[in-house]
Amino acid sequence: MRHIFRLYCPQDSISGNSVIISDKEQIHYLCDVLRLKEKEEVFVFDGRGGEYTCRVEEILRKHIKLRIKVKKRFKEKNLRLSLACAIPKKGKFDQIVDKLTQLGVAKIIPMVTQRVSVRWQKHQIDNQLGRWRRISIAACQQSGRKFLPSIEPVKSIAEVINSCATYDLKLIPALAEKSRCLKDVFVSLEKKPANILGLIGPEGDFSPEELNLAKEHGFIPITLGDLVLRTETAAVAMAAFIRLNANH
Repeated sequence: MRHIFRLYCPQDSISGNSVIISDKEQIHYLCDVLRLKEKEEVFVFDGRGGEYTCRVEEILRKHIKLRIKVKKRFKEKNLRLSLACAIPKKGKFDQIVDKLTQLGVAKIIPMVTQRVSVRWQKHQIDNQLGRWRRISIAACQQSGRKFLPSIEPVKSIAEVINSCATYDLKLIPALAEKSRCLKDVFVSLEKKPANILGLIGPEGDFSPEELNLAKEHGFIPITLGDLVLRTETAAVAMAAFIRLNANH
């Protein structure tokens, strides 16, 4: 028996008990790569908590029609984690999006700081944003995640910090600052935070001005250990540490 495929389909492609797939790239992938056949079963998720067991009803050149057999609805977890991460060189933000999606991060914010060397034109940013969203969809399909993360447009660190009022816990790993252990931070809290924002700096760390601005807005300097981590490693470590500590 073949492995049952898991597909992302936005809510506007789902109507009643039918799912219509009309995206050319998805049709090509399903038909020419996966060799999907009529009457096979597939799982569909809409990225907003809906998951559907379907049977392939019709395969045409311009669309694939699925018939929904079973519908399920899931609720988001109480912990909502957002990470704003400095953009590293050589396309490594692709890895960050993939790994953070698998780790359940709700919002991923590509961030420009003083020591970020990557600079894009608007059309390049738009292309990257579309690419990152496709990567997050693929990671959700692979990992069994029910909710798509929000991939935000590129922001400066000042924009991120100045729009942080809605978070009930704000964290910033810092190398040049006397920092607290993440576990100690969670132990000291009176109640579990539901909405957390973390900042991940570039390999050269945050500038003193950026760190001071963050602290003025309530960010707690923390340490991720005694080793100096690359940006993409620090992002994964922070997401994993927060998930572990916030759930205990």
